[in-house]
Amino acid sequence: MQDQQNRNARRKRLLRQILRLAGMAVLAAVAVFLAVRVVDALRSSGGSGDASGSAGSQAVTSSGEPVDYASLVYRNGTATLRFLYQDGQWTWQDDPDFPLLPDTVTAVAAALEDLPLRQTLTEFSDLADYELDEPNYSLTLTWTDGREESLAIGKATDNGDGRYVLQNGDETTLYIITDDLTPLLDRPIYSMMALPEARTFEESQLTAVTYTAGETELRLVASAAEDGSVTWKYGNQDVTEQVQSAVAVLLGWEVQSCVDYEPSHDAAVLCGFGSPTAKIDLEYQDAAGAAQTLRYTIGGTVPGGDGRCLRIGDDRTIFAVTAESAAAVLALADLAA
Repeated sequence: MQDQQNRNARRKRLLRQILRLAGMAVLAAVAVFLAVRVVDALRSSGGSGDASGSAGSQAVTSSGEPVDYASLVYRNGTATLRFLYQDGQWTWQDDPDFPLLPDTVTAVAAALEDLPLRQTLTEFSDLADYELDEPNYSLTLTWTDGREESLAIGKATDNGDGRYVLQNGDETTLYIITDDLTPLLDRPIYSMMALPEARTFEESQLTAVTYTAGETELRLVASAAEDGSVTWKYGNQDVTEQVQSAVAVLLGWEVQSCVDYEPSHDAAVLCGFGSPTAKIDLEYQDAAGAAQTLRYTIGGTVPGGDGRCLRIGDDRTIFAVTAESAAAVLALADLAA
């Protein structure tokens, strides 16, 4: 009888162990299943559980539409700049054809999304003490699902490396952030422009250069030898040595910045194009051997700067070139002296 009871007890213990092991196996299987679902979800959202999404994010709305940037608007105390994100790229809302450098806007959006909050203040007296009653800097980032992130930026902290800010219109809480945003917001729109690449030539492609300044006009003619060397003549005079500095510039004149993209008449006059300093017509043969002409028009000194204003071809945009490069080209006038 006692043996039978012992056997029954052992059977019960064994059954409990089997059930416990089976339960553990089920829990492990559930954990693996959940982990796989989490990984799949992260992959579908571009590797992040945050649906706010940077450009190119694969996060989606509840209806399955991709979530991406929609617009960015910011004010820097001098200007208000508005940008739209369409077809995978940023454009300047005021002029969609403006050749915008997209990374300049993406940098602002990314800095706002990754805002480094260093300190939170819930007890303070007056927003005016932090220059947040009428902040000079403000920005709003909007996503295609309608969400917005806004920021008002006040004065710098005493040590100068931070700023007081309000988030999303909440005036009950102040934050201190690392001041990475204001240098980005201070950039004028023309510094966010994709500048044209320099038109580059081999000297052997050039056939002539005509220089016109007021009543002075001179024409330089080039002739290339079989060894690739080029001789320049002004009339019957060999001026190869005298024009080398100017030719070196004209073979690939690089612009430094944009002065005015769509200048008014008054702005063009201010930049010296009411009566240009000089016009240079560069005659050359293209890759197919056809004769082409490129005109450079030199204006006055860049307003508030030390470079020279330049127009390229028929483009109305006014660019800045270095004073040294312009001086080298303008020195061609010395040949007529």
